[in-house]
This record gives sequence, structure tokens and C-alpha cells, in this order.
Amino acid sequence: GALGRIIDVSGSTNASFLHNEVDGANIGVSPQRGQTINVSNAGAAIFKYNYLHHSGGDMIVFSGGPQVEIIQYNLFKDIGFKTAHSDTLQWCGSIVSSSDIGFNTVVQTAAGLSGMGLLTINAECTGANMSHMLVHNNTLISKARDNFATGANVTQDAGPAAGDHVAIFDNYADASGIMG
Repeated sequence: GALGRIIDVSGSTNASFLHNEVDGANIGVSPQRGQTINVSNAGAAIFKYNYLHHSGGDMIVFSGGPQVEIIQYNLFKDIGFKTAHSDTLQWCGSIVSSSDIGFNTVVQTAAGLSGMGLLTINAECTGANMSHMLVHNNTLISKARDNFATGANVTQDAGPAAGDHVAIFDNYADASGIMG
């Protein structure tokens, strides 16, 4: 579709994505309006052992809630080919009661990417409430020169939001593409 969305989860339910390949097919999207996976459920959202690649915009956008998010042991590759602003993970007005983002590998290999960073966890809509977030033990590799930022970060870009108990630790970043 026009937003590049190929998976949409909503309602009061738990959602688990285990051992999948998700190819975003580089579908073109407009800035801040496009994602490969949209998760707006109230409940748990679990992503483990997946290969998620070639999104045109953001790979996963979370909204709604309250949510418990577990994002572990995934390979994210080449995020954000077709927009001027993309995030690996993004929240839009989400209520996150607990989140564990760990042991993932994020790789950007091709020039022309517009990624905001290797593992940018970004809240772009007002009203986000992000609590008890762990971002740890991720491997972040950039072989492309044109990422805007390196490493892992948690940011709030628009309007009022609340965040507490956020910890980012023991991540590895190889920024050799950007430094080149």
C-alpha cells in the first residue's frame, strides 16, 4: 500500500513474530508516513529470530498500548531506502510498560540509505509514554556512508511525552562505513 505496510496488528491481543523473513521490498513512502510493520495492539508484541530487511521507511512502528515489547535475536538489514526519514523502530503515541530490545544485529550495507541511525528507537507522535526500556547487547554495523547517526539511541521528536527507567548498555557499533 501507499504507506509501505505489509503487516498490521491491532486490537487487544498478544502478537508473536518468530522465525520469519519480512521483506519490505523497498516500497517508497513519504517522510514520517510509512512502515513495513505496524503494531497497535494492547498486549505483548514479541519479535524473535526474524530477518527484517529492505524497508522503504520505518521497519516497525508501535502505537496504542499498553504494550510489553520484546525484540530480540533479530537481523535488521538496509532500513529506509525510500524516504528522507526512517527509523529501525518507532513509536507513535504508544504506551509502553516494558521493553527489552537486545541481542539484535542491525546492518546497513548500501549507499542511498536515509537511516536515522543503526538502532534508533524514536517516538515521533505526541503522548508517548515509554517506561522500563532496555536496549542492550545489540551489534550495529554501518557499511554505508550516509547514515545520519550511529549507535543506539532513544529519542522523542514531537510534542509532550514521558519516559522513565531507560537503560542503553553493552551495544557494539562498527561505524566504518560512515567514518569512510
